[in-house]
Amino acid sequence: MLTWEQVKLYYNQGWETKRTEATVYWGILGEALSSDDKNKKTISIEDFRKQYPDGKQTENGYTVTR
Repeated sequence: MLTWEQVKLYYNQGWETKRTEATVYWGILGEALSSDDKNKKTISIEDFRKQYPDGKQTENGYTVTR
């Protein structure tokens, strides 16, 4: 059986977690929908390989050990 203080703590921590999840979700969604090209950091795999020539192709992707 939970005490009243434990119930309040559980309830408040649950809402804080949901608020954090929502903030992260909407932040990521807003960035994805942003039409601002200067925020895009995606490069092609060829450029990535030129930048990290010591990387190795594995079954999990291109691995860099720096």
